[in-house]
Amino acid sequence: MLERHLAPFHTDYDAKFRNEVLGLTKNLVKRVKNVITVTQRSLAGSVDSNGTLNAESDRSVAKKKFGPEAALKDAAEAYEVRTRHEEFLSWYLDFLKGELLPTASYQRHITALKATLLTVKLGKHAGAGDEFDADIANVIASDPSWTRLLLDLILDPFDDVRDGTCELLGLFPQNILASSNEAGGGHTNLLKTLEGFCASAQALANKTGRADHGDGAARSRGLLCRWLDTQELRFDVISKALGELEVKISKAETDLGHAAMESPVHGDFAAIRCVVLYSQVYFALQKSLKHTPARLALLIGWIATCGRFWPAKSTLRSSLKPSIKSTAGYCLALSVSGQQ
Repeated sequence: MLERHLAPFHTDYDAKFRNEVLGLTKNLVKRVKNVITVTQRSLAGSVDSNGTLNAESDRSVAKKKFGPEAALKDAAEAYEVRTRHEEFLSWYLDFLKGELLPTASYQRHITALKATLLTVKLGKHAGAGDEFDADIANVIASDPSWTRLLLDLILDPFDDVRDGTCELLGLFPQNILASSNEAGGGHTNLLKTLEGFCASAQALANKTGRADHGDGAARSRGLLCRWLDTQELRFDVISKALGELEVKISKAETDLGHAAMESPVHGDFAAIRCVVLYSQVYFALQKSLKHTPARLALLIGWIATCGRFWPAKSTLRSSLKPSIKSTAGYCLALSVSGQQ
């Protein structure tokens, strides 16, 4: 029934109705995962050393069952219940992936993203402290089609879709990212995939000058810094972003008209902001200024680059987009406070 009629609930135009659907979905996913955990726990005492079901052992264990496991008659029933629930969860993930296709509507995108987030965040156990399902995250991370769809949504026109996508991708722990980077064959190297996407997104943002493309390119760089496992690699990302921004400001200082059309800076300032917010690189920079002259030079370059923006744009300052004003001011204020 759900497999046949769930799709129309994700396409409803009423946001309140979709939120109610998500609330029910959360309870459904929680119950499915809990049933899978209970059946696995029940089967654990009914499998012999060779990995086969042991009916005699199962009868002895069944007498000692307490709680939800007591409702299961034998190991065969537990295995059948677990299989059905695992198949449903697998179908539900495939359904959500289909809802994220580029041609789908905004309603389908945002509802599927929120449902995927709660599916990943809900752990397998009923405990309040269990708030992450590594198995579901691993399924998504190891599927190239999932990765491709999520990365494409970082450039979605709607801000909440971009935000939800980055939140979902940011949940991947380092062990999953490391396993994807070390694995061969059909596995996807997530870090290399994201690095390639960052370059493509930045090129698209420079070509179109659209604010959503610039914001998406910035978010992808912030996500890249979150995925990197060392501060040195994160400093390399922000150094590259500052270098690109310096080139664009140099163009604006010589020919403002062509620079405004060919070298938009919204995405570059937003990228610096996202890198700072997502990777804690600013706080690491503050702590290491006395020990590493190279990082001090990076901070000085940061201040100089942000400071050069205002004179170059002085003739157009009144017509600047508020987002560019606030982002550039944020970067400048943050860099000055770091120098102090």
